[in-house]
Amino acid sequence: MKKCLSLLLVLFSLSLFAQNNPVASPDAVVKFENARFTILTDRLIRMEWAEDGVFEDRASLAIVNRNLPVPKFTKSVKDGVLTIKTDKVSLSYKGGRFAPENLSIEFGMGAWRPGMNASGNLKGTTRTLDGCKGFEQLSYREKELEDGIISRDGWAVVDESERHLFTEDGWVAERPSGDRIDWYLFAYGHDYTDALGDFVKVAGHISLPPKWTLGYWWSRYWIFTDDEILDLGREMKKHGVPMDVMVVDMDWH
Repeated sequence: MKKCLSLLLVLFSLSLFAQNNPVASPDAVVKFENARFTILTDRLIRMEWAEDGVFEDRASLAIVNRNLPVPKFTKSVKDGVLTIKTDKVSLSYKGGRFAPENLSIEFGMGAWRPGMNASGNLKGTTRTLDGCKGFEQLSYREKELEDGIISRDGWAVVDESERHLFTEDGWVAERPSGDRIDWYLFAYGHDYTDALGDFVKVAGHISLPPKWTLGYWWSRYWIFTDDEILDLGREMKKHGVPMDVMVVDMDWH
């Protein structure tokens, strides 16, 4: 079983690499002291800081493509302050580990600094929804939804600092040790469609689920024997239950 899972993961990762390139164009990259900024679009900027000045070009479990057409931008350094401007945003960085005092990005709706409260974020997903019944149950189970890409604040940050990486052979590895920051700032205002569209450009296209996944699923949290599972399948067929998926829950291994 472990060999099968390993093979599936390798095939999945290879399919990602076949259509994506995690290494950004050198023309989109700006380095300043121990920081690196990658201008992915006119409103999407990758911001990295590393105590050893070594940066990461491998794909992560979330971000698989950084080789996008380079947007128009300018860069300048004056009095020790780096300024990067696109047609939509203006980044200012004074050096040092990213903090509210040394990094800011201005855009149409306002400005962003590290540590700002993302109270307007419209949220993303969570690892599992089992046992949940609406938001009340989510709160009871302390299953907070992750922040999403779109926000009433006009900005959203994807924190990749601890996200696992794909290796060259298609396996998964932890991030290198040391103090490192790897953020992606989406500064799209209320242009939610473009924000999601550009997220897909870096995260990969999202496939539609196959038709059979929209049918009837059967699952029970119970310890069945293999014979009991087979008998249950026969009973379903005998009584004409149009079952599309049978989930073997407990003791599947």
